[in-house]
Parts: sequence; structure tokens; C-alpha cells
Amino acid sequence: MHLFIQESFLTKFENDYNNENTSIGQKCLYKIFTEYTRVRINFDALNVFQKLDSKYLRLYLGNNPTSLNEIGDFDSYFNNIENLPNQTIVLTTEASKNKDKIQNLGGLCLDYLNYESLIKTIIDKLHFKYSLSDNAIKFTWACFSHLNLIPIKTIVIDDPYILNNSQGGLMVDNLIPLLKNLLKDQKVKPSLTIFSDKIHNNSEKGRSETEIVKARYTLLESELKSIISSVCIAKSKKYDQEILEQHDRFLYTPFTIAWIGKGFNIFPYKNSTSKVEQSTIFDKFYYNELKNHCDGLKKKYDKLAKKEIYHTELKIYPNSDNLKLFID
Repeated sequence: MHLFIQESFLTKFENDYNNENTSIGQKCLYKIFTEYTRVRINFDALNVFQKLDSKYLRLYLGNNPTSLNEIGDFDSYFNNIENLPNQTIVLTTEASKNKDKIQNLGGLCLDYLNYESLIKTIIDKLHFKYSLSDNAIKFTWACFSHLNLIPIKTIVIDDPYILNNSQGGLMVDNLIPLLKNLLKDQKVKPSLTIFSDKIHNNSEKGRSETEIVKARYTLLESELKSIISSVCIAKSKKYDQEILEQHDRFLYTPFTIAWIGKGFNIFPYKNSTSKVEQSTIFDKFYYNELKNHCDGLKKKYDKLAKKEIYHTELKIYPNSDNLKLFID
């Protein structure tokens, strides 16, 4: 995670924080400052550590040694950048003049007046569980439409059967409407990477994996070209399980992780003992899970890109650019 924090924001936060009466937003930021690992803080001022004598910074540096950076004036910095790391959060005292640009580059922008209400709204709308055995509350892909609360710079889906296009078009019933709801009203056009293993279906025997995946790719590009910047398909599910056993099925963005044990091909709908669950990095458990999963997927992707996995004709289609969701 990359945090860009104005010195004045941290000072106000530390002065206002009260362990006996804290909001959800305050608790989330406090945990990020004092408990999260692999966090890089970028300040707008020089010699912040020496000037602030902040107990939060002391705790932060205990978890994240050598991860404090001082970049100077934020307005000048954001005026001159064309890219941001994945999982960037910008914390300013007042609304940033560069808010639109930051969000268009995939960063989440919070100011001192709105951060508590916005974090609460994100948790209320984006943390959910739907039981597929509950007849009273039917799950629909519209449940993902609240993701417009956060910028989505990149998407990774890990599901061995998500590209199966049998039974009248499972991709048309599931993957495509899922992504259209997930990206509803997004200002960012994210990249999409899909890890899939079951490419063929029974009606396509005799065709190569590469032929089949090209057809899947063409369908996705045609249906999603207005909302997706690029599509990449990686064939890696059962290979190299010593790196990461890919058992359950997940959908990742830089700020969220969604899980469904049975896979995302839910429709035609059947009652199931499985469930659909989503959370965000504002829950420490899911932050760590997202980080660990992405590390494992990145290692597998790199082996595919370097052609170090020989057991499959298909490796990465159409090219082997770096996996976009790697949490740097």
C-alpha cells in the first residue's frame, strides 16, 4: 500500500483520536498507521519524523522499516505524475486540487472532512455476504455496482471455469454482466487479467487451447472494449502448487477481494451451500489475504511469462506484459 499523507492531516488525526470514542474511519486509519505491514508513507514535508515526534510513526516504522519517503508539496508532485502505484491512498487536510486526476490514475482520495464518512460508506456498501442457499434474498450481479465508490485500476479473476462458454453462453450470463456491473460509472478503464484452467467445453473438442482462448478473448474485447483497457488470459491453475495452491475462486481489485467457493458461473441460478463474499483493504485480515494472494499469483504469472511452465500449450494470451495487480 502507498499512502500519501499531508503532515497536517496526521497531526490533526493524532490530536483528535480518542480510544474511547472512535469512528469506523478513525479505527481503520489507526490500524493502517500502526499495524499494517508493507505500507509506504509519502509525506508532503521534510524532516517529518523529527518534527512530529509521532507515536503512530514510531509504530509504523517498527512494522515498515525504511518505508518513509518525503516528497515535498503534493500539488506540484501530482501535477507532474502520469502514473500511480497500485493501492494508492491520498490523505489531505482539505480536498485536493488534483482529486480528479488522482482518482483517474487509480488512487483513492480522502480529506479530513470526508474520510470518516467515506470509509464508513465503503465498508457499508462493499463488505457483503450473500448465501446462495437463501431463497428470500436472491443474489444478482448488481450487488457489485457499488464498486464505483472506489477507483478500479486493474482486475484479476482467478477461476478455472470462468471462460467456459457452454450451455448457451456462461460468459454471457456471468463474466460479462459481472464486469459491467462492477465497472458501472467508473472513470478509470482498468486492465483485466484472468487465470483460467478449463478452456475447452464438450462442443469444442478437436480445437486447440490457443484457438479456443482466442475466441474467448475476442468475445470479451468486443463486449467490454468501452470499459476495459486490456484483457489478458493466463493458463495457470493446477501447475506449480508449491507456489500457491489456487483452490477457491477470487476476484481482486487493488482495494477489494471477492470470493465464491463454487465459482463465478452462478447463472443459471441454483441453490447452493456456497456464498458470495466481498471485503476491502480496510479490514486487516482481507488486506493481508489480498497481498499474499497477489504475491503468489505474480510468481506464477512470471513463470508463465518466462515460459518456465511446460505442461500447457497455452501460457499467456495475447502477450506477457507484467501482471497489473501486483501490490507493489
